[in-house]
Amino acid sequence: MSEGFCFRLVKESFFRNDLSNSSCAEILRVPLEKTILRLKVWNRGEPADILGRCIEPPNIKLVNLAIHNLQNYGALTLSSKNSLTGELTQLGKIYSILPLEIKYSRLIILAYAFNLMEPAIIIASLLTQEKSIFKISNPIELYDTKIFYSNGSDCDFITSYFAYVQWFSSFYKDYTFNSNNRISYNEMEEEKRECEKLKLNYYIAKEVKVLSFDILKRMKKLNYLKTEELGFKVEKLNIKKNEDDIFFLKIVFAGAFYGKIMKATYASVDMIAKRQQEIIKKDNQEENKYELQNCLFMRT
Repeated sequence: MSEGFCFRLVKESFFRNDLSNSSCAEILRVPLEKTILRLKVWNRGEPADILGRCIEPPNIKLVNLAIHNLQNYGALTLSSKNSLTGELTQLGKIYSILPLEIKYSRLIILAYAFNLMEPAIIIASLLTQEKSIFKISNPIELYDTKIFYSNGSDCDFITSYFAYVQWFSSFYKDYTFNSNNRISYNEMEEEKRECEKLKLNYYIAKEVKVLSFDILKRMKKLNYLKTEELGFKVEKLNIKKNEDDIFFLKIVFAGAFYGKIMKATYASVDMIAKRQQEIIKKDNQEENKYELQNCLFMRT
């Protein structure tokens, strides 16, 4: 794959997990885009007027910026005589239903056009987590682990996705959603031990599974599933050998995170060179050297 497709998300810090935010009104902590969409769905007036009557109203400049962003995302039409903030579109209704930020919902919708909705749902669920799915503190070990899972994809998002699918395929092969499904204590401990072997965070993996199924249920209600059966098929999730799907996923990332992705830069070039020398000395295989050079998208 071309180096031009090495992507990395620029994380946006909407709020910090500190004591000062615990006393902040919830309407100031929730992304304004989601709040405005819900107000447009209820259709009880202009969002700026309703939000202005709150006990702790958000800054009007932020409200206008959120409306402008929603118009750029296609969730609202441009201003008209009937509505200064525009009319709610079908795309905006979908954004309001999904339990995600607009940019992650956009990722799923764009992936649907390439028949990659299920992988996109899992990737969006991974990106919403505060912590990484990898449970490693040593930078060099973390680098090697990501190299192992990357499969030459040159993309952080897809690397995390491959790691999750590796865990998911071990325990939930052809698993279908069941609200009454419970696992025994022994099975839970077995999953934890498997996560330790895979060097993954068990609790993040479980959270991603729950969230991804919730998103899938909502997409089914919106008639975005092509089959009646609700669940994830490992055969469809495993796209390691399908270069076309990986390529199209990167195109989806470019569209969903337009202006918020960048080609990775490397602060640890010395460590990368050291790892190359160690692998060459240990295995004396040019193949390993080639693989390492093609995976320089990680920052440790």
